[in-house]
Amino acid sequence: MPLSMKSWPRSAPRPCSARCLSWACPRSASPWRSLSLTQAAATTPKPAASRYGSPPERRNFNLHPTQTPRNACCAAFFLVTHNHHTKLTAPICQKRTFQNPSGAKMTGIQRPLLHLQPIAFFCNSRRSSMASRHIGALGMLAIGAALLPITGAQGQQSPSPLPPHIYEQGDFRVVYQAPWQDLLEKFKLFDHVTSGFAGGEIQWYYNDANRPAAYASANEAIAALQNGMQQWQTVCNVRFVYKGTTTNLPGLALDGKFDGQSTIGWHDPGNNSVAGTGGVGTSNGQAKEGDVWLSSRYRASNKTIIHELGHMMGIAHSDVDGVVMSGPPLTSYSPNPSQTLQPDDIAACRSLYGTPSTGTVLASVAPTVLNFGNVVQGQTSAAQTVTLTNQGTADLTLTQAPSVAAPFAIAATGTTCAANTTLAASQSCTVAVTYTPTALGGSSGSLTFKHNASPATTTVPLNGTGVAAPTPVVQLTPDPVNFGAVTVGSNAQQDVTVRNSGNAPLNLTQITAPAPFSVIGGSCAVGTPVAAGSTCTVRLRFTPTNAGNAQELLRITHNGTPNVSELSLRGQGANAAAPNAQLSTNALNFSGIALNSTSPAQTVTLTNNGTAPLRLGTAPAVAAPFQITGGTCTANMNIAPGDRCTISVVFKPTTAGPANGSLTIAHNAAGSPATVALRGVGQAAPAPNVQLSPTTLDLGNATVGESSAVRTVTLTNNGTGPLTLGATPTVSGPFEIAAGSTCTAGANIAAGGSCSIDVLFKPTAAGPANGALSIAHNAAGSPSIVTLRGVGQAAPAPNVQLSPAALDLGSATVGASSAAQTVTLTNNGTGQLTLSAAPAVTGPFEIAAASTCTAGANIAAGDSCTISVVFKPTAAGPANGTLSIAHNAAGSPATVALRGAGQAAPAPTAQVSVGHWEFGVLAVGNESAPASITFTNSGTAPLTLTSPPSLTGPNATAFVLDVGSCNVATLAPGASCTVQVRFKPTATGLQEAELRFNHNAAGSPTIVRLRGGVPLGATPVPALAPLLLLLLSLGLGATGLLQRGLRRKA
Repeated sequence: MPLSMKSWPRSAPRPCSARCLSWACPRSASPWRSLSLTQAAATTPKPAASRYGSPPERRNFNLHPTQTPRNACCAAFFLVTHNHHTKLTAPICQKRTFQNPSGAKMTGIQRPLLHLQPIAFFCNSRRSSMASRHIGALGMLAIGAALLPITGAQGQQSPSPLPPHIYEQGDFRVVYQAPWQDLLEKFKLFDHVTSGFAGGEIQWYYNDANRPAAYASANEAIAALQNGMQQWQTVCNVRFVYKGTTTNLPGLALDGKFDGQSTIGWHDPGNNSVAGTGGVGTSNGQAKEGDVWLSSRYRASNKTIIHELGHMMGIAHSDVDGVVMSGPPLTSYSPNPSQTLQPDDIAACRSLYGTPSTGTVLASVAPTVLNFGNVVQGQTSAAQTVTLTNQGTADLTLTQAPSVAAPFAIAATGTTCAANTTLAASQSCTVAVTYTPTALGGSSGSLTFKHNASPATTTVPLNGTGVAAPTPVVQLTPDPVNFGAVTVGSNAQQDVTVRNSGNAPLNLTQITAPAPFSVIGGSCAVGTPVAAGSTCTVRLRFTPTNAGNAQELLRITHNGTPNVSELSLRGQGANAAAPNAQLSTNALNFSGIALNSTSPAQTVTLTNNGTAPLRLGTAPAVAAPFQITGGTCTANMNIAPGDRCTISVVFKPTTAGPANGSLTIAHNAAGSPATVALRGVGQAAPAPNVQLSPTTLDLGNATVGESSAVRTVTLTNNGTGPLTLGATPTVSGPFEIAAGSTCTAGANIAAGGSCSIDVLFKPTAAGPANGALSIAHNAAGSPSIVTLRGVGQAAPAPNVQLSPAALDLGSATVGASSAAQTVTLTNNGTGQLTLSAAPAVTGPFEIAAASTCTAGANIAAGDSCTISVVFKPTAAGPANGTLSIAHNAAGSPATVALRGAGQAAPAPTAQVSVGHWEFGVLAVGNESAPASITFTNSGTAPLTLTSPPSLTGPNATAFVLDVGSCNVATLAPGASCTVQVRFKPTATGLQEAELRFNHNAAGSPTIVRLRGGVPLGATPVPALAPLLLLLLSLGLGATGLLQRGLRRKA
């Protein structure tokens, strides 16, 4: 059957119909040529069928016409297979001339080196861009496996295990489907897809580039896509999981690649191409990536979106008309009433993904992480929004309100997710999150959603960094500001530069400089901010009113830290030209100069720091015991400004003690004469002098027989000569010199040196004690005495106090223990109390394990221990005993009287209502009325029946026992139960048995005797029944008599 494409005349407005191949009709100036392929005779038998249906046969084909137009531009669309991944390529136009059998030349496509599989081939004689304009159409044809008739030389089809037929000649290879009726089957899957996405989950990304204007936002476009996905999710077990936006192109785009990421995007914003392109990439037959490339032309067609999503899942074109996945020439991309999936579509989906579950809840978030960047500490960032979407098919319910931890918070505005919020499939809610750092540095946290999906928790990591608030930093230059010498009454000016080296504006609030300095201007102004990195100037003026040095601080108050910056201001007021006498010192000191000796000379310098010559009057003068021994200052000399002269002075004492004088220099400057105070001390011959510290030593309190803490007396030689000690220092009274003293017999102590004596107090009796420390030496006033004091205190002693003094432990059952009661032993003395043995008791009393008073225990003053005592009587009645505690205090041992009362233990008592029961005379085979016997516990403890009541004895079978309410294990005190016994003789004569109650009380078992009589021989005369019973009770002799009487009666 020939396959042909009719010529498309240039003038034809629309050669396409609703069921034609899906591309816009060409408007080229040159028509598309008529191309047909006619099948020749078959050359090989048809191979066996495979899972793809009947494979193609090897056939011969004739091409009509035999060559393409001379200037044709050909475009082919290729499937590329590499490393088990299959993708669709862009058109490849590589011209190559082939020679067909008739000798005519043609232009074909050269197959690249990779495994390229051209699946559609177009030629246009005008070489226009029509082929590239129809790339979308080619993609649809390629993925749908519906192919155009080929153009090329005559050749043969090669066998292939796949449904598409392959036409080859050399490097020229075209794949096509022929004939059309071979395609009329059920649903089709892509040949390279053997299984759907793992777990039935397709994680997809959205590329918003070229989004049609009809969609106001990316969210609106995503919602439209998700509506189409929902149809597939409701008919088979597939889930579309939205992962966010991407800039990656779909793998079907002209320059896109299969990259392992499933992407849905837009193309053809000019509205000139086909509805869309969808395809799937595989690895070893399993779908790994699905891409969809939609045009804007058919954006409103839900069927188009659903159709391309089907390709994304791995479903090829169906040949069933009217279904969503119908393919060329059946596919219609114009609005169509059939917007829902048909059985054939559903079967295709379920063949890959199975039937849907009862409902799948699938929660996804976008974005998957929030990064707030740098935020100033203490300030709140702008809110960022996380969208939670139900990507499943069943309702998604939030079991708790979304939560975050500080320093992150959920903002009320922009948050629609709340506790118990329910999202239907594809619905979303939002959470707005803010970041308020409380510390510097990085912060991390998470936004947590709790819901009914699996897993039950979805988290979005949160990150942010707390940074310090911007602050200005002030730098002042120069530092300090020195105006130098300025004549009194005039002024000088200098500028100070204020630099803001911080990262925030600097706001100046006050600029001050005390007199004789002042602020007179500059570019720095209060209220005018100084930008970060900028500078301004402060102009200062120095106006001295007096001669001399001036120093103050420039103060600038601002918003930095600290908020006040200071700068030192210096200047010197200078008078008009005049001499000025300045002395290098105003006093000379000469100390420790021996009598009649001369001290070393000391020099005074006189400087003229004025502006005119300084003229001296008379020669400098001093009075004894001071002398001028040299220098350059002489009478009537002139000293130029800045020059100086000197005077040398010595001290020569003639008497011991202090001496005072002055150096006088007359001159022509203000303040004449200039004077220097002279002081000196005449020193006598060196001699030692003793100083004691302290002179009275209080050693405080000490226990009799024990030593106090050591206290030290320091002896210092504050004289001028060596000090020599005589004998070893001694003490009187209850005092001792401790080891370690350095003031020893014959010790030499240089002037200014010292030694020490360590003293302790060791009283022999209580009360105050006094003594003295005596130190002999070679200085005046020997011996030196230090008064000693202390107070003796009696040694501490323990004392025992018991609480209570008598202990009544109450009543206890014989053989059992009473509750423990506690005796507290307290040491209310002043010394440590030691227990010499463990506390002991007499009588039926015991010491419990919880006691803390144990043998050898040491109890500090004021502390205590306890003894726990229990009463364990061995007989009923009152009992007495004693608790005895031995110790090291007076009055040992300490005792506590113990009392208690023993009580007998409770016991059960068994009692029956009768001790025996007489049933009288009864004929064999008859049964007496029941006899009720009551068993009672009249004791004080539970009575236990160790076995059910029973009958024993030689005639036990003549009686019938009904245990009745005695079929119990235990009877409480006062409780009872009842049994019933009936006499039912089986033989004649006296019948006896015992009813036994076995129990845990004394006297067990309790027995009730049972008796009944049966006449011998004939049935007894009723009137003789009482007599018969009497005789039966008399024994065997009576029995014989009775027998004889009965015989006679008969």
